[in-house]
Amino acid sequence: MIIISARLVLPLMVLVSNAIPLRSQEQSFSDEIRQHFEWGEYDKLIKKLEPVLESPPESLDSVTIAACHKYLGVAYFARGRIGDAQGQFEKALMIDPGATLKHDFVSQPMLDLFNSVVDNISERRRQKQEAERKDSLIVTREMELQKSISTLTELQRAEIIRKKKLMTIASAALYSFASLLSGAAVYEYGVAEENYEKYEYANSRGFLRDRRKHERKVLRADILIIVSASAAFVSAISGTFFVRKAVKAKSRLADDQSIRRSNTGLK
Repeated sequence: MIIISARLVLPLMVLVSNAIPLRSQEQSFSDEIRQHFEWGEYDKLIKKLEPVLESPPESLDSVTIAACHKYLGVAYFARGRIGDAQGQFEKALMIDPGATLKHDFVSQPMLDLFNSVVDNISERRRQKQEAERKDSLIVTREMELQKSISTLTELQRAEIIRKKKLMTIASAALYSFASLLSGAAVYEYGVAEENYEKYEYANSRGFLRDRRKHERKVLRADILIIVSASAAFVSAISGTFFVRKAVKAKSRLADDQSIRRSNTGLK
């Protein structure tokens, strides 16, 4: 029984010896650093902390790492490295915003530098939060504007559809009218050519009455050609105008439908 008990106790002793809490090791390290700080052993602080902060061990928590940056900043300040000290204070406060510096163990200029870093970081955080709040408000307002203003009412949609139909009918009618006028102009051109030949013949033969008759017909045909061609041109231009209006109305309806689908997705 004694042998069995020894066999059971020995592994337990090994486990217990290997299970020394990391927290106690960390506490020992923190106590050593704090002791160097309180005794003003700044060179020892620099020598101890620089390699640790280059590659922090996993056993150190964030609060301890922040304290290391703070104490290294104190040591840098004491050795005249003001810029380095400010950088270490900033790192400490970024990791642990609640970090403080005991005024009992530091000079007033050092405390002022630390407090100025605290104020700067607080201001940067405030500005960042304000910017994020404004960005959030902008996004919210854009979404609300898109949902409330961009969509058409049913009456507006009905009116746009009615106008689109009218524009389509008008453009088709004007194009048809332009085609008829173009045909009339071509016909009158043939009449003018025919009467001009008769005019030339009557003129060569000295038939004064026939010459005047065909001359009037040529003049009439020329006038009808000009009028028909001009009206055809105007009709074609007007038809194009109404086509563009109809296309614009169709595009507006398509955009409204797309926005309605997006708003449905947002809801």
